[in-house]
Amino acid sequence: MYLELDNLMHATGLDDRAGDARPVVAPANHTLPDGSLVTVLGYTPKYNPQRKLWYVDVAIDSGNTFWPFVRLAVARYQPDSFGSLHLSPQVLCDFVQMPPERTTSVSRTDVRHVRVVVSGPIGIRTIVKGGPLETYADSISANRLVVARLQQQDPDIATDLGWETVDVVQLDVRGTGRDDATGVPDLAQASWVGTLRSPRNIPLRRPGTLPKWRVTVEEWERLPGDPANLGSIGTVPPPPVWEQRLVYADEIGL
Repeated sequence: MYLELDNLMHATGLDDRAGDARPVVAPANHTLPDGSLVTVLGYTPKYNPQRKLWYVDVAIDSGNTFWPFVRLAVARYQPDSFGSLHLSPQVLCDFVQMPPERTTSVSRTDVRHVRVVVSGPIGIRTIVKGGPLETYADSISANRLVVARLQQQDPDIATDLGWETVDVVQLDVRGTGRDDATGVPDLAQASWVGTLRSPRNIPLRRPGTLPKWRVTVEEWERLPGDPANLGSIGTVPPPPVWEQRLVYADEIGL
């Protein structure tokens, strides 16, 4: 398969390390019949017997790029071929948008408290006036809401419907990323931190050994939509109706 990324992805680079969803051969340059030079990455296709379709997982590291658009160009690839016969005719896929990558860590500070930290790349739409950290945090929070929940499962209900929320907290922006080489703060990365409290003691054990307790995390992105009354006329435009979409969700067992 050969992948064609837009200029944004060329700037961040395609992840070509060995491993799952990684190329099985080294990247190679080939010339298409029209004279175009392309870089080819070969992957091993797998077969899905349920859907009766072949598929390939492709890992892309977008770095700090926020919501990048990616477009793949796919082809059959035979590295050991004559002349320019390495690639079949290419097929362009639709553009897709990659959601921001998130890392969530959960730690037990004592038998009744759980500390949650979520980190990853961010985008800022509006700069809020104020002090440096206050400006940074408020500017992120203006369009982004991160919420954590502490949940316990009802022993009589074994499905997802049996989870009861015992505490919920909105995580606050507490810090930025940091450049490993220079030590300079990286404002393209943010960390949200919060603490959940249990009304009863939860035994301190190895993570994952308490199947009846879990922490869930949701990130909601808030965007201004159209005004409620599009037909109103006046010198002052009507305020927009804010919409939100879920961009990240995870659960971590205690």
